[in-house]
Amino acid sequence: MGEAVEAGDAAGAYRVILTHFSQRYPKIPVFDETYMHKACIAFDLMSVNLADLPMLPSVVPYLKLLFPDEMSINEAD
Repeated sequence: MGEAVEAGDAAGAYRVILTHFSQRYPKIPVFDETYMHKACIAFDLMSVNLADLPMLPSVVPYLKLLFPDEMSINEAD
């Protein structure tokens, strides 16, 4: 995940929306606090309104509450 956010930073991206975490283990990655301001996650068939980009990173803590069993402890999962 860190590499994806760093690539987004290098490209000058405003937000990085992470998708397709793992085909074998469909878990939500645990975010390092370093990336919380820039990154967010998306699910299959999800659409994002560009006007919502500023608030998307703030959704991640709520996803942790909604899907505690789906949180991956290790990014390598």
